Amino acid sequence: MEKHRLIDVRSGWTSVMVRMAKIPLDWLESISDRMFGILLLLPAVLMVAVLFVYPLLFTIIGSLQDKDPFGGSSPFVGLENYRHLLSDPEAWNAFKNGLVYAAISISLQVLIGVGVALLLKREFRGNLFARIIIMLPFVTAPIGASLVWKWLLNPILGLVNYLLTTLNLIGHPIAFLGDPGLAMATVVGISVWKLFPFVTICVLARLETIPAELYDAAKVDGASPVSSFFYITLPQLRGVLFIVLLLRFIWMFNSFEMIWLLTEGGPIKITTTLPILIYQKALTGTFEVSLGMANAIIMLMFLLIVATIYFRFYKIEEEIA
Repeated sequence: MEKHRLIDVRSGWTSVMVRMAKIPLDWLESISDRMFGILLLLPAVLMVAVLFVYPLLFTIIGSLQDKDPFGGSSPFVGLENYRHLLSDPEAWNAFKNGLVYAAISISLQVLIGVGVALLLKREFRGNLFARIIIMLPFVTAPIGASLVWKWLLNPILGLVNYLLTTLNLIGHPIAFLGDPGLAMATVVGISVWKLFPFVTICVLARLETIPAELYDAAKVDGASPVSSFFYITLPQLRGVLFIVLLLRFIWMFNSFEMIWLLTEGGPIKITTTLPILIYQKALTGTFEVSLGMANAIIMLMFLLIVATIYFRFYKIEEEIA
């Protein structure tokens, strides 16, 4: 059965290659099944090489040079760019801001996402409508969402300040994105609003697959809803939360467009993260392209180390369990 299916698949792809790629039929029929499989994988391998391997190698080589962004000579400087970044207080400040932004926003996204998923798991009138409304921030374009929030929080023309002053909740307009004490918290809040539905989607999908018999047995044993959550629901969510936390950290630590559109890294670099710093060094001001490339490689190495430790820690937890 499997052999006939393989023959059908091969004959179908052979016909496609003969018609579209103009590959001779005799040559296709003469190659082995293994070589035919490699031939099918070749376009995907070439795409990965073009879109990932080449840019990565280009960035690594560029980080070891003093590149001229206007096409001049690019002398080899070795690890000088890395030494400069590791001794640069601005880079360390951006690194710290990125960790704070990622840690706080991920924590809130997970807490809110899990809570909303638990509510949406319950049956109530309008459940489908509520699920659609909850997903709207996530499907909204980041650029559009950022620009709308920037207008809403404008201290002069913004709707938020107008409502707060009208209700006498504040005495004067607040520059949410311009106040050093509020800028990071505001950016985190907007990011949480935009991205917590991703956690909700993942957790809700897992909740739908948990057998109802587990909760029925817990009720018979006299377990309270809180006990059921900690001893049934939470252990069942471990796998999905593991993936969600890792993906969220990588995406939030690499976040650029929302922060840039909201604050451009200000005020006084309070919201400048490493991606913002890369953009500022490589594409604005003095066009220090090689420093930007070195910064990107440092970010990549840091994320690889975090992912490796994270997977190792999860493996140890699984062994203990």
